[in-house]
Amino acid sequence: MSSSRPRHAFVIRDPQLISPLGMTAAQSWFSAGTLSSEMRRVLESCGLAVETVDSLDDALARAGRSPAGALVTYDSVAFSRSLVLKLLAAAADDARPALIAALPQALATQVLAHLDGMAATTIDGKPAFTAPLWIIRAGGTTQDAPAVLLPFAEQEWKLPTPPGMLGRSEEPFGATDTYLVRVDHWAHVLRVNLAVLVAHWFARWQTPSGKLWFLWRALLGFPWSGGRLARSLRVIHRKAKVHHTAHVELSVVEEGAEIGAHAIVKNSHIGRNARIDDNAIVNACVLGEGASVASASSIFSCVLFPGAFAAQQKMQFSVLGPNSVAFTGSYFYDLNFERNIRVVHRGRVVDAGTRFLSVCLGPWARVAGGVWVASGREIPAHALLVQPPTLVAQRIDEALAGTRMTAVRDGVLVDVGPLPASPVPDTSR
Repeated sequence: MSSSRPRHAFVIRDPQLISPLGMTAAQSWFSAGTLSSEMRRVLESCGLAVETVDSLDDALARAGRSPAGALVTYDSVAFSRSLVLKLLAAAADDARPALIAALPQALATQVLAHLDGMAATTIDGKPAFTAPLWIIRAGGTTQDAPAVLLPFAEQEWKLPTPPGMLGRSEEPFGATDTYLVRVDHWAHVLRVNLAVLVAHWFARWQTPSGKLWFLWRALLGFPWSGGRLARSLRVIHRKAKVHHTAHVELSVVEEGAEIGAHAIVKNSHIGRNARIDDNAIVNACVLGEGASVASASSIFSCVLFPGAFAAQQKMQFSVLGPNSVAFTGSYFYDLNFERNIRVVHRGRVVDAGTRFLSVCLGPWARVAGGVWVASGREIPAHALLVQPPTLVAQRIDEALAGTRMTAVRDGVLVDVGPLPASPVPDTSR
C-alpha cells in the first residue's frame, strides 16, 4: 500500500539545559549557526513547512490533521539532510500511522549513541539505534511507532595513533553523510559537530553540481603532488582574509574570518569573523562567529562557541562555551590510558564511551596559565581558575640569580641549594 509524502514538520521545544553551557540544545553551536536554525534549514531544504510547537501532544494533534501526516521531532535532535530524505521516502511507501527513524549499529552510530544520544533497538534481529524523529499520521502515536531502518553506508577510516597510547597504531573512524542524535550532553555538541564536518563533503559529492565543483577544484590543484590536491578542496568566502603563506584544505572559511601567516587549517569550519593567528594549527574543528585561536596554538577536534578564545599549546576534544578562554600555559587532559573517560550526566557519573575526551567550559569561564584540568570535567559559567598565588613568583631576589637553585614559595624565590656542576658558560664577555 502506498501513502503520500508528508509536507509539514512540527518541532517541539525542549527546555532541558545542557551543563555547563547553561543553554538548551537548540541554542548550542552547530556548524554555521545554532542547532535550531541549522535543523530548520535542513527541513526546509527537504520541502517541509516547519512550525515550532510547545508540546508533544500539540505536535501529534497537528500532524494528525495534516492530510499526509507530518514529521515530528524535538529542537534538540540533530540530523542530516540525507537522513530526512530517506525517512520521507520510506514514509511514502509505508501507510502505517507512525514511524520512527532508525540507523543500524555502526562505528558512526555507536559514537553518537552514548550518553542517551540514541536508543538501542533491534530490527529483524539486528542491532540498531533510534532517536526522536517520527512520521505521524492520523491516529498515530510515538509509543507505538515501529522503527524503520533507513539506508546507511559508512567508510571506515583508520586514523593513526602512537602505539603507546592505546596499544595499537590506529583507531577506526566511521565517515558517513547520514547522522542522527538527540543532543543531551556537551559531548554530543562536540561529536555531532565533528560528524557534520565529514558529512558536508559527502553530501556535496552526491549532487551533480557538487561533482562538477570537485572536478573544478581538482583541476585547480593540478599537478596533484605535495598536498596541492587537498589544498584545492576548500571554500573560502571572498571577504575572508587568508594570508598567502597559510595552508587551508578541506575547510570552509566564512565571511570576515582571518587566517594569519603560516597557519594551518584542515578539515574545519571557520565561522564569520573568526580569527586564527600566525603559526596556529586548527584541525577537525568548528569555530563559531568571532572565536579566536592564538598564535602558535594547536587545537584538534574542538568546538569553539562564538567569542571563545583558545590559546593553549595543544588542546583536543574540548568544547569552549561562548566567550570562554583557555589561556596560554593552561592544559586540559584528553586521554585515559586504562579505561573510558567518565562524565557527569543528569546527576550521575557515567561512561562517555571513549578514552578520548577533554573539557567543556561554560560561558565566560576562564582558565589561567599553569592550571591543569582532568579529562571529562566541566568548568561552570563565569568561573575563573588560577594558580595558587603562593606558586606564582611576585618578588625576584637578584642575589640568587646565577648562583643558587631557586623555587617559588609564598610568592618569592627561595634558595633550595647550589647550582649543579657544569654551569651555563658566561657568554656576556
